Amino acid sequence: MSVGNQYRPDHAIPPGWLLEEYLAVRGQKAAEFAQDFGRPPEFVKGLLTGATAIDEATAQRLEELLDMRAYIWLRCEADYRNHLDRVAEAKRVASSPETADWSKVFPIKELARRGALQEPESPADAVFRLFHCFDVWTTGDWQVKYGPGSMVYSRRPRNRRETVLLACWRRIGELDAEWQECSDYTAARFLDALARIRHLVDQPPVVAWPQAVQLCNNAGVVLNLVKPFADLDLRGAAWWLSPQQAIIQLGNYRPDADSLWGAFFLAAAHLLLHTHPGHSDFFIQPNYDQPNYSQPDCDASDEYAGNERSAGIDAEADRWVANFLAPAATA
Repeated sequence: MSVGNQYRPDHAIPPGWLLEEYLAVRGQKAAEFAQDFGRPPEFVKGLLTGATAIDEATAQRLEELLDMRAYIWLRCEADYRNHLDRVAEAKRVASSPETADWSKVFPIKELARRGALQEPESPADAVFRLFHCFDVWTTGDWQVKYGPGSMVYSRRPRNRRETVLLACWRRIGELDAEWQECSDYTAARFLDALARIRHLVDQPPVVAWPQAVQLCNNAGVVLNLVKPFADLDLRGAAWWLSPQQAIIQLGNYRPDADSLWGAFFLAAAHLLLHTHPGHSDFFIQPNYDQPNYSQPDCDASDEYAGNERSAGIDAEADRWVANFLAPAATA
């Protein structure tokens, strides 16, 4: 249920790969196709490798020969060239002295072990691979999407290191979410899913969990388990991936099933009670063994010190869960 050893390539597919597929289906070699095309074999080889760009005339000829509309060839070409430009710019930024130290606070080896990125070959390569992992192109982009101001934290990060670890844990969940097919979120469907899951809690987690995942997906909620990174001790979190999809992500929990489902229903309560689809709220459940999790080691003027939520929302969520589970307990 974690991202596992997935490989996320840092390259775009050249339009020539589509051409190669067509030629394979037709059983035609590049030299033979060049004759039909009316151009030298070197030209067709350039199309296949991406070395030769597809212009309007080339796209029109490809449409005539392969019955694939010219605008599709041109769109593929534009996307590919745009990707190459962005990669080149990202590598330039990654190699600059200003960003050389940016990657040092990230758990890069652990991210690589979990399959979120490839093991980097140099400090600059580490920055570039982090850009790719987080789907950003500059450190400024990362700050906007994953920095301390990107979310309204119910338990604010204590320092930059904790912000980075939370972002990495969150990103693993986002990558995992790509493998779960979800409907658009509705509160009514989610409440119905919770009612059904409530009757699964007495079953072993290995039996109940896949059913809970499917019920949540049908209601527009991703449900996953992602082990937190070292020094990031939390039970779970809940937030919105988009206006149409939420995520409940559980981390460390005690081995008993009650703790697993307790963390799940608390996260569900926060989604229902304290936010709306598309909001930037990030509800963190610290481990009960870490009572000082929400106490920052920075002063009130620090950028990490300005977004603590009222402790009352936790009490409200606790009451909601107790009331929601009461009928199952007395049935």
